Amino acid sequence: MTKSQINNNKLLQILIDLINNKNGEYLLISQIILIILHFLPGYIFLNTNIKEITKIFGFAIITYSLIFIIMAFINLGSSISPFPRPKRNATLKKNKIYSIYRHPIYHSLICLSFGIFLIKFSILHLILFICLTINLRFKSKYEEKYLIKKFNDYRSYISSTPAIFNSVLFLDWRE
Repeated sequence: MTKSQINNNKLLQILIDLINNKNGEYLLISQIILIILHFLPGYIFLNTNIKEITKIFGFAIITYSLIFIIMAFINLGSSISPFPRPKRNATLKKNKIYSIYRHPIYHSLICLSFGIFLIKFSILHLILFICLTINLRFKSKYEEKYLIKKFNDYRSYISSTPAIFNSVLFLDWRE
């Protein structure tokens, strides 16, 4: 086989994997779309006095989530992947930020989305926040199926560490 044929075969395999959703690509694509939609303007549905107060909280939550997500990226290191299916050479992280939540990046993205909602205070951004939260719930559950298979001690990690938010229905499932 020539180098060109090998590259074409690799490209074809990538497309087949994408169509078959082999690595959870649909969840990733929908997550990216939802995040991009946060940049749209929205319609204000509460009075301006309340909106000014919520902006302060929104900026504080965004600051918190940016710090939290940076810490999660640093802690995850070379195991990081945008796909919910872990990399072959990934190692299980249970220390530092990952001792607080099993999915601190998803925690940060949900907080970030909520902060944007508080700043823009629009129905559109409330809907985006809800949709992103649902998407990340499904993505994390999908991811955990593979993590349980890959790491023998993942079940004990599930029982001792909150998923995305501590004691929040739908976002904390511990066995």
